[in-house]
Amino acid sequence: MMTTLAEVILEVRCPANVYQALRAEGFDKDTLSQEAREGLAVRLYGEHRLSLGKAAELAGLPIIKFMDVLRSLNMSIVEYGEEEYAQDLQTISDLTHSAQGTP
Repeated sequence: MMTTLAEVILEVRCPANVYQALRAEGFDKDTLSQEAREGLAVRLYGEHRLSLGKAAELAGLPIIKFMDVLRSLNMSIVEYGEEEYAQDLQTISDLTHSAQGTP
């Protein structure tokens, strides 16, 4: 059974002349959408508003790829907050129970 994650669609309006200029530079709507997601994710991560994992999720990238984006921008990657710690504890618990055959 596949689980579908709920998504919220956010809309960015762009003046037509700006979009035309971007199209002339080779950008299409999908590329601009992805770059906007990545840019927002980087900003919110940099402001400590999102954890590394949540920012990667917002960017639509695997965490390793998002870390590459941060490295390319010379941004700090090693920030281990309470949310990551709690997630790691939950993962360890899930793996331990799975290995023992308990739910």
